[in-house]
Amino acid sequence: AQRLAHTSGACDAILWQSLFGAEQEVFATIASVDPAAGEINLVLKAQELSNCELLEIMYSPSDQLLEMHYCSAGMWQEVPGISLTLQSGDKLGARFYANARVHVFVNGVRTTIFDASGYPHAGRGGRIGVNCDASAGSGVAWDDFGGG
Repeated sequence: AQRLAHTSGACDAILWQSLFGAEQEVFATIASVDPAAGEINLVLKAQELSNCELLEIMYSPSDQLLEMHYCSAGMWQEVPGISLTLQSGDKLGARFYANARVHVFVNGVRTTIFDASGYPHAGRGGRIGVNCDASAGSGVAWDDFGGG
């Protein structure tokens, strides 16, 4: 397997070129966790190759929180989540269902369900990917990324 690591500059969204349907899933092994990182994210339903018009499953190592965030028209919305601590090697995944519920999994076990009905693109397809909010050279890395 090949590792994707954040080494320098902004940690913008890295998205698959393929568009997937309205029901989607995305998963990755968190190969390296920086405890000071603000965010390590999985991306669903990205409408364009940008850092907005997308939905994130956001893990914050610094706050030990798992939340859902989405951006539309340049405005971010946060859906409160749960306390959680991920370690290097944990697999984080999410499935977006037609009823606008997002099931989040850690190591294959459903951990929480988010209501994404407020996301304007909930009924549309889009791209999947990853992004983060971390210092250059932080060591944040993903492995075994997939979805559809």
